[in-house]
Amino acid sequence: MSPKTNKIVLFDIDHTIFNTISYRENLYKNLAREIGVDVDNFSKAAKIAYANLRKTTYYLDPPVFLKTILNQSKNLTNLKILESVFWDKNLYESCIYPDT
Repeated sequence: MSPKTNKIVLFDIDHTIFNTISYRENLYKNLAREIGVDVDNFSKAAKIAYANLRKTTYYLDPPVFLKTILNQSKNLTNLKILESVFWDKNLYESCIYPDT
């Protein structure tokens, strides 16, 4: 029998728990490396994709965001690989403020 895991949702409306800026910067770097493209150019394109997505859905929809990024890439990177980069536990943990 495996241990039961509870899922929780935290609303960090005042940005005191999780550093979203650091998360996005590191996410973009990690995705760019995985795709094999220049980090700076990719970051600019990712910021635009993120902003456009937020205009239509008002939140970040990971599958849509990653598919958009993949479609912009001329590299044949697999969506599952991009998902593993996006959901990397170490990246999330590194962006939690130490006081949390």
